[in-house]
Amino acid sequence: MALAVLFLGALAVEAVDIGLYNAYGYRYSGPSGLKQRSQHFSPSESIPNTLSADFDAVSAMVETTGLSEALTGTMSLYTWAGDWSSTVQPGNLIATTSVNVAQGQTGVKITLSGFAPQSRLGQYLMYLNVGASSGTTGWGLWADHDNNSGGPNNDAYNDSSIKTDREYQVFLNEVPEPGTCLMLGMGLLGLVGLARRR
Repeated sequence: MALAVLFLGALAVEAVDIGLYNAYGYRYSGPSGLKQRSQHFSPSESIPNTLSADFDAVSAMVETTGLSEALTGTMSLYTWAGDWSSTVQPGNLIATTSVNVAQGQTGVKITLSGFAPQSRLGQYLMYLNVGASSGTTGWGLWADHDNNSGGPNNDAYNDSSIKTDREYQVFLNEVPEPGTCLMLGMGLLGLVGLARRR
């Protein structure tokens, strides 16, 4: 019995990336001259997937094309502040990480984690800021939807301009509900008790 509870608890708390739009989708690479790509997202309003709990990690897929392209920069998560320019300010920053994608790499998953759980009811901006890139064939984020049909408060940007032909894919890791953690704890206690009886 204890083993069954432990197994169910472990399944429930396993980290699962939930794509807000559709699974991976198509890869988009735009002109190298643009230095920022970002996605405004609302976990509770996105289509087709929404979160049922808060999240504590954000991921996106970055790619370069051809054999001459490489990029370095940062990926950051911001609390949305009403518009793109107001959002990308230090006071709204939740977390940031460095990005280094080598020549010709497609589908490099960049993950932001280590921040306090964020509310599924909030609005956020996932922001890729490229400090340097080489080559001329383009780089980008993996995208989905052939239009901006990801739901209200879900919009893609190239630099500060909204894009109406795509959403950049965002993956969020849901924080386990307290009841799930309790179930896992009870399973562990039962397993310890079982071991002692043997």
